[in-house]
Amino acid sequence: MLAAREASQLNLNLVDFDQEAARNIAQPLANKLNAQLGEEIGRGAMGIVYAIRTDQGEGRDMILKVTQFPHEKKGYTLARWKKRALQHKNPELSSILPEVGTIVDDIYDFKEGYYSGYAIKVYGIPVERLEPLPDRLKEQLFGHGGQFKSKEAEKEWVAAVSDPKTLIPTLRDNFGEKMYRERDGDRYYTYFAEIPPNEASGDPGKSKIEQGQQFEQMVLDLPPPQSFQDYLLRWMPQIRRRAMRFADLTPTSSSIYTSPKEKLSHQAGKLAKRLEDTVKVPQYPPEALPYFGIEGAHPSGETEGVVDQFFNKLQALGAEGVKFWDTHRGNVMMRPSTNEIVVSDVGLFKKGPKTRKEGIERVPQVIGAKSKHKTIYREDNSMFDSEEKGTHAIDLFLRMVEKLESIDKSIDYLAAVMSGTDPLEIELGQKAMGRLSTPRDVRKRKEVAQGADITETLTLTVNGKLLKSLIEEEIKNILKERKNEVK
Repeated sequence: MLAAREASQLNLNLVDFDQEAARNIAQPLANKLNAQLGEEIGRGAMGIVYAIRTDQGEGRDMILKVTQFPHEKKGYTLARWKKRALQHKNPELSSILPEVGTIVDDIYDFKEGYYSGYAIKVYGIPVERLEPLPDRLKEQLFGHGGQFKSKEAEKEWVAAVSDPKTLIPTLRDNFGEKMYRERDGDRYYTYFAEIPPNEASGDPGKSKIEQGQQFEQMVLDLPPPQSFQDYLLRWMPQIRRRAMRFADLTPTSSSIYTSPKEKLSHQAGKLAKRLEDTVKVPQYPPEALPYFGIEGAHPSGETEGVVDQFFNKLQALGAEGVKFWDTHRGNVMMRPSTNEIVVSDVGLFKKGPKTRKEGIERVPQVIGAKSKHKTIYREDNSMFDSEEKGTHAIDLFLRMVEKLESIDKSIDYLAAVMSGTDPLEIELGQKAMGRLSTPRDVRKRKEVAQGADITETLTLTVNGKLLKSLIEEEIKNILKERKNEVK
């Protein structure tokens, strides 16, 4: 059977298969769920999505995601159990996670074609069926996709990017030095020119930060953009040109190093993306953004807008041990029954450490001390408060249920446990001689029991360490008594 890495090396991906071949792979997974496989809904980078319905007519609002990637199963399993735990603790936070059913898997053998002789493990992930976001809400959350379809969202977005509360901090971060050191001078506008004082003319000169303040005022004096086209063609080019007026024209001593003017021009080219990323939901957590070259470009989370509300919910998942990932405009949808915003694709969500509860320290208890109250601790040794104890118990119960579901409950396995024989021997023996055949080991034990004398024996098991400590203690007592006698 091909592992996920080997399949990738062979360029084997289910999404590249034609509809008939892909359906042949999805059908056994639907059968294991006792569901009718419907039409293909769509395809993505990680799998194929089908509509499904159970034989009883239930499950009309479910879809089946067929994938070959094990990390997809991990992400959806994490979301499934975390949603169940949060439904009692924080229902509003749990609403952004989708309902996930029991995940099944199957080994598919390629009997013909290029991959003949190979086999691959595939997973079937049943998920609640969601609807696409309305254009206005989607563009409010994720900005434009090259153009705006909703005039209301375009108007709100243009007002958000030109708001001084958003614009000024973004200008300072964009034209500032990322790696701040004391000897570099001002934190903001490090690539701006510094005007030295002129004693002859009485000019006191200007520092870089003073140059930046003048630049900010020039930007604020510009007429704000009235549309997305106005933002692209007039407003943003005007800001870049005004920034270049403050460039440091000092040449470098070598062609290897970039001049301050070139650095400033490079930063001016990044301004549009940085500004847009501050008013939309990020695709990755803020701590991961530097790896994608968009350091600091994420919402503040301090306003009551729809972007900050959804972003704060994604951030709150981190305190529950879940790291969100890949939350782009195609992976966020709406629950039709409640109009709640839901992350539809959680295959790349990862398990992270829970945030330790602040202000509570773990107090070590003395061995043998009696207490009226039993303290419950988290896995990271931090205490639960009274409101969290019930939720923690439910979470532990759900974990145990998941472990019980994974236990082999077949009749051959249970019979092997009771009789002490090999499950394979039971299966083969009953296939050859019928269900009433007795395993070989059981017959031997019966024969030995019938011919042997049955006597009651008492076996005493002595702990060697305990016996040694008792002897040492007795010797110390004897030596102590001898010393007292001598005195």
